[in-house]
Amino acid sequence: METIMQSLAKPASASTMLGDAPRLSQSPAPSAARRTMSPEASERKAPTLRRPPSIVTIIIGPENSQETFIVHKDLICHYSPFFSTAFNSTFTEGLTKTMTLPDVDLNNFGLFVHWLYTQKIDLNTQNSDAVLPLAQLWTLAERFQAIKLQNSIMDHLRILVEFAEKHNLKDFLHYAYESKETNPLKRLAAYRMAWKTTKQALAAWIDHLPEGVLVDIVMSLKKEHVRGKPSEGKGMGDAREYYVEAKRVVKAGPGES
Repeated sequence: METIMQSLAKPASASTMLGDAPRLSQSPAPSAARRTMSPEASERKAPTLRRPPSIVTIIIGPENSQETFIVHKDLICHYSPFFSTAFNSTFTEGLTKTMTLPDVDLNNFGLFVHWLYTQKIDLNTQNSDAVLPLAQLWTLAERFQAIKLQNSIMDHLRILVEFAEKHNLKDFLHYAYESKETNPLKRLAAYRMAWKTTKQALAAWIDHLPEGVLVDIVMSLKKEHVRGKPSEGKGMGDAREYYVEAKRVVKAGPGES
């Protein structure tokens, strides 16, 4: 039986490419058939736990230190199209209701599962030390296509990043710019440095900034200049400016034609 991970490892055809390469969170290659999802469908009713549940097994971590999570299938599939595609497919994961993710951090996945059941982020979101853990959880949510969690994280991260200093800010900048793609974390990092950093502080940081951030800082300043807006007092905007929007297209499942 073929697993989803094996399917993703295959060379992608032109119809399944997202840019030059599939995203980490890409679902199994869809067929040409697609259907458009209405806005109402994206806000579908939350799953109920009143009926006898179907469960799935998710094994986290490298082979020598794996941990197993047992999760309600309806719950994880409701909030994550990544898992919905996997566990409702004809791949190994769909048939066995088991998935192994050796490259996922145990603590981060535990935070994800805690959020699934409580809709709360189990971190001290008032402490700037939470900046990097929140960013890491945001990236995991991106992989799982859990948009509601991404945006909930951003509600906290936006404020923490604005007031973060020294090592917390440095760690966030370098983590955000590990990604080669444009994303809300990088935009938040660039806007923080562009609009909330003094000239003296920026001069002290400039030799230690990650590659690409200076270009993004300049571009954010240029954008406001072109719009004719004054630079003084410019804010970073609220958290909604860094939200991820739900896509309105649902991919056909594996085996559909």
